[in-house]
Amino acid sequence: MCAVARKFLTGYELYRNEVIDLDFHFANERYFLLIGFVFNPIGDPLASAALEITLIDSHYNPPRESNIGVTFSQSDGSYGISLPLKSKCFYRVTVYSPG
Repeated sequence: MCAVARKFLTGYELYRNEVIDLDFHFANERYFLLIGFVFNPIGDPLASAALEITLIDSHYNPPRESNIGVTFSQSDGSYGISLPLKSKCFYRVTVYSPG
């Protein structure tokens, strides 16, 4: 089973903020589906953007980072990836625009 949460970020929010923290809490779920859209600074969908997913495990001091994988945005800027839900862990999503 996969849980779903939604938070819409505007292109302006992404453009003006280097880091945006989002907190979602799910009961009794082992995985969740991270879905969203990637836009360029003027608000157009960004196709073929690479999204690198990094797991940050705060059970350790300093926190340990491990690369989960990469997904790519579709022609409408949409993307989705299923991620394991782990306590005291969070994810960093780094977006790379295409060429």
